[in-house]
Amino acid sequence: NRSKGINRLFLAMVLVSLASPFLLGRLLEGMNIYQNFAVSQLIFLLPVLIYILCCRGEILGELQIRWLGLSEILMVLLLGILLLPVVTWINLISMMFAQNYVASTLAETESSALALNFLYVALIPAVSEEFMFRGVFFHGYRGAGIWKAALCSGLCFGLMHLNLNQFCYAFVLGVILAILVEATGSLFSSMLVHMVINGSSVLSLAVTSQVNLPEGTGEAVYTVTRGDMMMALGFYTIWAVIFGMLAVLVIRWLARHSGRGEHMRQVFRGGAGGRRRIFTPCLAAAVLICVGYMVSMEFLL
Repeated sequence: NRSKGINRLFLAMVLVSLASPFLLGRLLEGMNIYQNFAVSQLIFLLPVLIYILCCRGEILGELQIRWLGLSEILMVLLLGILLLPVVTWINLISMMFAQNYVASTLAETESSALALNFLYVALIPAVSEEFMFRGVFFHGYRGAGIWKAALCSGLCFGLMHLNLNQFCYAFVLGVILAILVEATGSLFSSMLVHMVINGSSVLSLAVTSQVNLPEGTGEAVYTVTRGDMMMALGFYTIWAVIFGMLAVLVIRWLARHSGRGEHMRQVFRGGAGGRRRIFTPCLAAAVLICVGYMVSMEFLL
């Protein structure tokens, strides 16, 4: 069962990720923010590459990799823009009980060049994380059914962020991106959407830095009071519903344009399910470790 191997892989990724600050502490302390970004991606990617080698690369032949046409690229980019209010809405809800660690990290890059920030914050994570989670993980679970695979790969994607704030919107986004890959038959579609969403934070920070505000304002933009969040939440709820419905229409258009409209209708009717079991002791252990770590970081430390 391919799912068992993926669950072992996920557990290995969790353990390596948590152990790396202790094993590479001095090395990481001597690096700048961008070197840390690159090393963190390599830490996640290394177990995946080892898994692929152990499987003799068989799963690479199962990945849905298809070049997108110009009209598809434009619609995928539009989808990424439409999902921004949805992601922001979920982010605001999670900030009611969890700290936004992304804010302080992005604030460290506000004085750097836009191209450099876009490369390390938007492009590299979009390619590497989509390859791992919508590529290897989603297709590793796919034999158990499309919905099971989308939910479980999204869960792993959210948990690997190792903080409650990012977990909330990363989990939802991971499920949506898995369905997008299934609708388009192309992993490049999820990479583009991921790049748009991460890139929006980079562009927002760049605009803030151009206003000649006092140093540290970039971090303050992301630090808001509970009252501010409640007002913003009410505003974004409306836009999240409207833009979310438009995003569904865009995915339907992409499915029809890719010749996968009937397949996606079967998926949403539950006709693309599977009987293979996904949940195993390795997955349970990984989930418990991640949840325990996130809760302790948020409420105990």
